[in-house]
Amino acid sequence: MTYRFFTRFSLPLVLGAACLIGLALPLMGCGKGPPHSQAVRTFRTQIQKELQRLVPALSEPVATQDKAAIDRALAQSFAQAEEAGRPPWFRVGVLDPLGTVLARYPDQELSGLRFSNYRAVKEVIRKKRVVSQVLYFADHSQAYIILAPLLSRGKLVGMVGILLNAAEVQAKWQVSPAEFRQLDFN
Repeated sequence: MTYRFFTRFSLPLVLGAACLIGLALPLMGCGKGPPHSQAVRTFRTQIQKELQRLVPALSEPVATQDKAAIDRALAQSFAQAEEAGRPPWFRVGVLDPLGTVLARYPDQELSGLRFSNYRAVKEVIRKKRVVSQVLYFADHSQAYIILAPLLSRGKLVGMVGILLNAAEVQAKWQVSPAEFRQLDFN
């Protein structure tokens, strides 16, 4: 009799307890990690503003593969930032839908290089969302990259990437590589 009672009621009790715990953990803040500092939130907001400025300016020129128009859009975007008292503190790369560099600002000859094997590039191609990644170099330096999709009529036509020196970001905004990995720029 006792065995039947526990068999009959144990499954609903266990499931009920699991549901309560599952609902309570997010409310207690478990699993999210510590909240970001004001400096980290400011950094995230600055990056989002830059993407909101760059993506619309580059979508059409990249869709038509017009290199001169891409270069003009980048130069104009950076000039407007300087006029507004926000000098550029990052580099920008523009890639085609396969991850091949179309342009870079400040201008450096990187056209034709292909980054299609980078995790972030593959993710942007697959998800059509803003993706970030920490890059590690042979000299033990690091860089932060944020890639945003460039869409035309819902189709991925390219990507714009913001490249940041990790040491400079850490010094200015106290954003560690671990914190950077947790940030969502969407």
